[in-house]
Amino acid sequence: MPIQFFTRASLRRIDLRRMIILAVVAVVAIAGVVFGALELQKSMLRDEATERASMVAALKVRQIESLLDAQRSLAVALTHGTITVLKIEDWIRAGSTTKEIQQQVLNRLLAVQRDNHYSEVTVIQPNGEILLSAGGHSSIVSSEDRAALVIAHQTGKVQFTSIHLDPDSPEAVPILGVVAPMIAIRPDGREQVVAYLLMHLLPARMLYPWLGDFPVPTETAEVLLGERQGDRVIFLNELRHRHGMAFRYSIPISDSRVLAVQVALGKRGTLEGIDYRGAAVLGEGRQISGTNWLLIAKQDRSEVYAPLFRRTLVTAGLGSVFLMTIVCAVFLWLRMRGHITRRENEFRFRMLFDSMADAILVTGEDGKFVEANQIALDRLGYTRQELLRLGPVDINPPEDSTVVRLRMARVLQ
Repeated sequence: MPIQFFTRASLRRIDLRRMIILAVVAVVAIAGVVFGALELQKSMLRDEATERASMVAALKVRQIESLLDAQRSLAVALTHGTITVLKIEDWIRAGSTTKEIQQQVLNRLLAVQRDNHYSEVTVIQPNGEILLSAGGHSSIVSSEDRAALVIAHQTGKVQFTSIHLDPDSPEAVPILGVVAPMIAIRPDGREQVVAYLLMHLLPARMLYPWLGDFPVPTETAEVLLGERQGDRVIFLNELRHRHGMAFRYSIPISDSRVLAVQVALGKRGTLEGIDYRGAAVLGEGRQISGTNWLLIAKQDRSEVYAPLFRRTLVTAGLGSVFLMTIVCAVFLWLRMRGHITRRENEFRFRMLFDSMADAILVTGEDGKFVEANQIALDRLGYTRQELLRLGPVDINPPEDSTVVRLRMARVLQ
């Protein structure tokens, strides 16, 4: 019966394949962990930024609406059934009054101006002419103030102008007008509008500081106050990144990429797009109740995602350590299991190997015998030590050496 040759290389190839497969799985898993960590951190940073912008926008809206409510209440208190209103009614009805009454009314207007930090306080007659002014108001009422006067006359309620540049100020200071009907109450309880009180407050003193105060430290975030005027959106407050451009910089309503335009077109809540610089930003858009003002709280995307790399490295590192721990544990378990299995298989192999009726020789990768059963030793007439110094070429006839070498080469491959 022919002598059969076997090699241990197959067992080593199996171990190598296992290690390669395990390494590939580990690399793919780590790449998945890194990608997942990146997307998770990106989502978390975006959520944090939008939540922060929403909170800031809500805070600023409340502050502005509280300011308007306070001014509205103050205007009603100053103009509803007061002694000053009665004096003004008598003055207008008679067409004139004494210097003493004039001075009393003026003193009252000056006190209102001083106590509430108004730039001016003016009494306007029903015909639209100025009766008396504290603050040096010209004899001409601006178009913004006149439009508010018309609405106040129609509704009988306090009205606000838009924020606009004061035509009487050489520096073109932004002002916000408050127009309140001055109401005289008759003995029978009837109310009658006898004049209008126009008060100008300074946004630079009472409004802009709130808008410029972003609650958290940031290099790019800001709060913008805008208004749609025709086919453009104009900014009513100072821009953080372009100083001196309030009322001088506007965006065409056709550029819907800009957050201010999106809000002007009716979009509210979380916004994504660009700002007046063209920088990519995340933000929140709101409407100020009772006005045409738009409020946008926004932050550059580059600043929002700046911690992404560091956070991703930390998360991916922790995930990779955890994953590699699992991989190593599995690898060790497989090795232990393989070692136990190998020991069992070697025992079975030895039992089978020695009980075979055929001569069996096992070669190593160097072409030398590494194992032989007793039948092979008996048939070849060598001791085990002698045989292990030989190879298949040494125990075959010289004329068969070429064939044996080719066969061994194929086996070793």
